[in-house]
Amino acid sequence: MSIQQICPVSGECVLFGRGEEVFQSWFQDIRKAGITSIRPIGGVSKNGFVRELKRSVGGYDSYVVLKSNLDRTSDNLYYEWLVGQYLNTFMYRFPLFVKTYGVYEYAPGDKKLMQYHPADALPVIARLRNTSVERSISVPENICIVVQQVHKAIPFQQLINLHKREPSEELKHEILCVLYQVYFVLPLIPGFSHNDLHDTNLILTFAENKYYEYKYTREHTFSFHNRYAAKAIDYGRCIYPTDQLPETKKEQQNAGYPWEYVDTPCKESDMKLIKYCIDCGALPINFFDTLQQSHASWVEDSLCEDSIIDMNRGLYAKYLSTVGKSKGTYPDIRDIINKLEKLIQPRTYAFPRACTIHVDAEAPMRVDWPKAAGTRRRRKRKTRR
Repeated sequence: MSIQQICPVSGECVLFGRGEEVFQSWFQDIRKAGITSIRPIGGVSKNGFVRELKRSVGGYDSYVVLKSNLDRTSDNLYYEWLVGQYLNTFMYRFPLFVKTYGVYEYAPGDKKLMQYHPADALPVIARLRNTSVERSISVPENICIVVQQVHKAIPFQQLINLHKREPSEELKHEILCVLYQVYFVLPLIPGFSHNDLHDTNLILTFAENKYYEYKYTREHTFSFHNRYAAKAIDYGRCIYPTDQLPETKKEQQNAGYPWEYVDTPCKESDMKLIKYCIDCGALPINFFDTLQQSHASWVEDSLCEDSIIDMNRGLYAKYLSTVGKSKGTYPDIRDIINKLEKLIQPRTYAFPRACTIHVDAEAPMRVDWPKAAGTRRRRKRKTRR
């Protein structure tokens, strides 16, 4: 069976893992992938620049992203690659993450060619070099990584801004369903927090003229229909359990690693999306107050503390002022989906179903695709004698 038959739309295959073996064989070593074109995505940020790499063979297009560090002060991309390898192990269970492929180092002069003349940079791909933790300390500015690309995705910010300008029950429904996709998964990743989950680090694919059916199972199954599939991106500040780091904190700090925070998971910092949705009116202003409170202690002198103070300034300050830092507790991130289940109302669409995604707290993910017309087996007629 050809890749066109397995995965007629490469974007949807990226979303839900269809044809993953094929994509893995193409992109695990980008130097041998047969990239046919390169184009910039966005501008240059303080951390680096991004290029979309296109592989077009036999009329079939597929895409990955090449991320490059800007300088030594950028978030270390080798660390982001390490985080990605950890999250890759959960992709068979959850559709929230993008696949992280290879990590490389530019040959001398090639990074400038990729940054300033991407249309002429195809030969750079074949010249990329293998690298290591040690090289990520000595030349972090030359590191680049290859990540799965969700083609034509939009940032969550775009959906939020649209609801601010033109609020509607339909948009509110889509936003709540996107939140559910995120907050069902995050508490289930051991020792992990994204730690930079703002509204442009969550991207969405829109199902045009169709919808997705989601079924999430914990103690019970909760189902909803919506037209967006969510992916969390940019893992450079994530916290996860690891022993694959530079030996000293000084080395880590000087090379852009999130050194002192690596051993302090802070799932509460991932609740920034909730604040954005309260601000745009998609969530009620008392959303935090109605959540059950966990018994987690305040983490002193950490990025977690800074994130919570910034997130709650104004909106949630009265809660912090009443409990105090030393005795404070956070809204439990695990309780968010309980609250969302009460807010998400059934919705139907005048479109066909794209697929049904079954996500379980313990079992592997399953995706049911509609059968193509004419695939039903015909019953054999009994021959009369």
